[in-house]
Order: sequence, then C-alpha cells, then structure tokens
Amino acid sequence: MSQEKFYELLDTIRPDIEKQDTTFTLAIPSEKRLATCLRYNVESSSGEETEIGDSGRAGILLTSLSFSLNK
Repeated sequence: MSQEKFYELLDTIRPDIEKQDTTFTLAIPSEKRLATCLRYNVESSSGEETEIGDSGRAGILLTSLSFSLNK
C-alpha cells in the first residue's frame, strides 16, 4: 500500500478509531492503530500465526474499518 493510500484511508476512518489520552495512559496514535490492523489482516490472510492477545484489538479495528468504508 502506498503512503498516499494509507493516509487517505486514515483520514476516512480516523474519527472511528481515534482515542483520547487519559490521566493514566496515553492513547495509541491513529496511525499506529491502522498500521497494526493492516499488518494483522495481511498476516492472518497469509496463514501466519499471530498472538491471541493482539487478535481482539485488531479485530475491533478491522470491524471499525469495515463500517467506515461501507458508509
């Protein structure tokens, strides 16, 4: 995926995946959330094993991505 397409996609879904910093934790930046989601999607479609702990968060991002693109 080109950098231009990545940022175009990010601009489309940013409102759905952006989180706020709290007193106790810093939010993961939207760029990193999307990159993780895309990486997980590529790994899972290529048959590579991924860590179970990561699958839940990536699944949420993939669901958010899917809803954003279908709007």
